[in-house]
Amino acid sequence: MGAKATVSDDAKTANSVQQVSDQEIETAARIILRGKVAAFTGAGVSAESGVPTYRDPGGLWRKYDMKKVSHINGFLKDPVACWRFELELYRVLQGVDPNHGHYALAELEDLGLLSGIVTQNVEGLHTRAGSRNVVELHGNETMALCLRCAARSSATEAFRRVGWIRPDGKIIEEAAPDVSSILRKEGNPGPSSSSSTSSPSPPPSPKVRSQTPPAKVPRSRPPSVE
Repeated sequence: MGAKATVSDDAKTANSVQQVSDQEIETAARIILRGKVAAFTGAGVSAESGVPTYRDPGGLWRKYDMKKVSHINGFLKDPVACWRFELELYRVLQGVDPNHGHYALAELEDLGLLSGIVTQNVEGLHTRAGSRNVVELHGNETMALCLRCAARSSATEAFRRVGWIRPDGKIIEEAAPDVSSILRKEGNPGPSSSSSTSSPSPPPSPKVRSQTPPAKVPRSRPPSVE
């Protein structure tokens, strides 16, 4: 009997896994070897890094009111509430690093077997793992974009400028607005879908595209797994 590999199942919670047969792995390998292959990823690939999903039990939309913080209309009405949610996402992402899945996809791209990645995820782990051709369908919530002038900065820098985090990146709890305004109220209907997509609704234009391809990001390999 061959060894069994396991992968995260996006339709389940972050702690569950799905068995993948040797035959399925071989089929995937044959498809990749044909070339012109792009990977489409969602919450499952980052759940193994400790990033919570959005709609599964224990997900962010079970705690926070997505109608207030996940749509441009909500942002235009109450930007502070939306940024308060981003601060909680910043908190969640502290200490989160790419996992073996992210590094494997980056290596396939290095080998010329993968043309790129299309992801629903917003935490930038594919890029941090070294993938260069990454399309982030819902944007990147580690970055901030001014809707007036299209200036960009890291979300960390934006939080520093409003006095919500210290120079060392620690959150100044007493300076942050009350989080209760963005919590999902008891009795409000939760997410209607069981999808574990790892992103709120996408932001509007302006869409500023870089004229030069992103530089390759040096990366260190994760420890080997026996």
